[in-house]
Amino acid sequence: MQPNIMIARHMKLVSLALTAFTITLGTMNASNAEQVNIPLFLEAPTAETTIDALRVSFRSELVDQNLTERTTTERPRVSLSCNDKKLQVLHLYIPRDLNPWKSLTESFSTKGEVKSVSAFSVFIGSVFAANIGEGLDISMDVGSTAAGIGRSWYDGMPITIDIPSAGDLPALNIVLFGAEPRPHFRTEMAAAIKACEILSGS
Repeated sequence: MQPNIMIARHMKLVSLALTAFTITLGTMNASNAEQVNIPLFLEAPTAETTIDALRVSFRSELVDQNLTERTTTERPRVSLSCNDKKLQVLHLYIPRDLNPWKSLTESFSTKGEVKSVSAFSVFIGSVFAANIGEGLDISMDVGSTAAGIGRSWYDGMPITIDIPSAGDLPALNIVLFGAEPRPHFRTEMAAAIKACEILSGS
């Protein structure tokens, strides 16, 4: 795909998604100076689902709203996994230029909220965060919401992860938007949703 076509595609995605982002931000206290908002967008061509008998994993690279060019190792990325033990985990890597927790020197555990516009109820789960190099690595137990997260992304809608402040670390409001509804993305996302539903017994 030509670079200018890719840029146009992403700019269309950003334009549509920022409307939803504005709605999402409207539910928060705008005067909270200790909160950092991080909007990121799934990149459809990089979506991939891997399934075996006991585990499914969906992975995608992400882009920021400025379409910042980065090396392969410094691109933001997300994964969503489910297994036969009914453990469902969202993993997120935020590169150094977007990392508001650069001062984090040790691994950090807390509770966070994951929510969507309408696909599932707010879930509070355990969050584990650590800096790897200068990038921020976050893992979150999302309870039984993995299929709902997938459905939100499949429909091009965002999910929001809220992580509270601690010490000199600001609170994080991370908004992950679904990609454009292209066939490849929808095929990979639908496979992950179905597998998570089967593994969770829903």
